[in-house]
Amino acid sequence: MLHARLFDGVQPTTVIVESVWPNAAFEEGIGINALTSADSPPPSGGAVFHDTAVWMRRA
Repeated sequence: MLHARLFDGVQPTTVIVESVWPNAAFEEGIGINALTSADSPPPSGGAVFHDTAVWMRRA
């Protein structure tokens, strides 16, 4: 689970997770990287940008 808040400048359907939080920072101990791959992109590695679908609900 990740806590989120709305703020100006970001579309309401967009979730931004800044930085690299360790798994221990998440309530269930499973970090955001569990949603994405660690594979290197072709042809010779480099940065990978992810577009991952998530569900949101009010706490």
